[in-house]
Amino acid sequence: MTPLDRALEIRRSGDYRGERDALLGCEDDLECLLELSRSHEDLGEYDEAERVALHALEVARGEPHEARALARLASTQGRACQPQEAEATARRAVELARMSGDRAVLVEALIGHGTALLDLVDLDAAESAFVEAEPSAEHAEGLSESRARFGVRIGHGVVARERGLYPQAEEHLRRAIEESERDFGHDALETAWSLNHLGMVFKYSGRFDDAFGLYRRALTILERAVGEAHPDVASLYHNLGGLEHARGRYEEAEPYARRSVEIRRIALGPEHPVVAEDEAAYASILLALGHDDRAEPLFRNAIDVMSRTYGPGHPEVAVNRNNLAALLQRKGELGEAETLYRQALAAKEQTVGPEHPSVATTLNNLAVVVRKQGRPGEAEAFYQRALAIYQQTVEPSHPHVARAVRNYARLLRAEGRDGEATELEAAWKMRAGEAV
Repeated sequence: MTPLDRALEIRRSGDYRGERDALLGCEDDLECLLELSRSHEDLGEYDEAERVALHALEVARGEPHEARALARLASTQGRACQPQEAEATARRAVELARMSGDRAVLVEALIGHGTALLDLVDLDAAESAFVEAEPSAEHAEGLSESRARFGVRIGHGVVARERGLYPQAEEHLRRAIEESERDFGHDALETAWSLNHLGMVFKYSGRFDDAFGLYRRALTILERAVGEAHPDVASLYHNLGGLEHARGRYEEAEPYARRSVEIRRIALGPEHPVVAEDEAAYASILLALGHDDRAEPLFRNAIDVMSRTYGPGHPEVAVNRNNLAALLQRKGELGEAETLYRQALAAKEQTVGPEHPSVATTLNNLAVVVRKQGRPGEAEAFYQRALAIYQQTVEPSHPHVARAVRNYARLLRAEGRDGEATELEAAWKMRAGEAV
């Protein structure tokens, strides 16, 4: 049995640290180096993962081998929040793989490029990469092929989720879970990642109890496999906090969000972009709990850090502009709040499309600010558009829908249109009752 075969056998037993230790000492064996880089990455050792990937690139000679090393390097760059660098590296991997004519290597490179494009929210280009990779990944056998099939399935699921196409996302991600359990094991990292992605779909669409169960199972797998201080464990606490925030259970959300910040600061350092994302999520909960003075600097820092890392039009930047605007709205600073809401709206429409439910959330918020500034007609148009989007994308019982209906009805009554307000509320109550 070769050292690589032995390491992969250890991995299949669920001993991820054992796999890494079995591969340490690789010097000139490209396959071992590539797997060692992956193992470091799985364990959250991102600097080591990148160092080994760079060494693999030095060892690699010729188009297919260099393409594989570049695809591995792109993955480490993505994990290190270097999205532009990851995309450029992955694109070069695809170019070399095409030149080599090796279809298996091209599939690996395409998945890496699609993943990098997802980080940049270039959904059309990402989908094209996954579509091209899919036929070869779908019917292949073996570990590398199982990984390719997993990458394609997750890629399609995330693209659909980011577009707000939740039924399609659920279909892809349910298959990812089934195939992960079959190919890697019920307690494998790949299974945990699949569960987390589907949990996000359920959270966004308002299926909160389903999301909670998936998150908790994923968290249990990760804590057992890689330990309680792993960055991916922080991601699960982040998501659990976001779920309770979406339910309106802010006291329950706070410890989850705080825990995600604590883990990630230790794992990645206080200046890391993902730490800023965790702090921004925590700030949203602090805002809901009335701790505006603690939330505002976290929002402003997150906007600054993420704009520099991902670009000013990235959806995460838009989310935090939206949240900072809500804080300023509460302080009565309506002009700056409206500006931030409009910036957030434009960015979301550009990146995820005008019919995405997150667009509806910002439309509702913008309507409130516009109405408070004495422009009821403009506010009504925003409410109508928000509800039209919600009707097509989320459960009618979702709290965001209830908030928009309540706000719109309040406007109608203020304009002396009590009958229309009552009809609006009755219609949405009926939809919510039918969905239960």
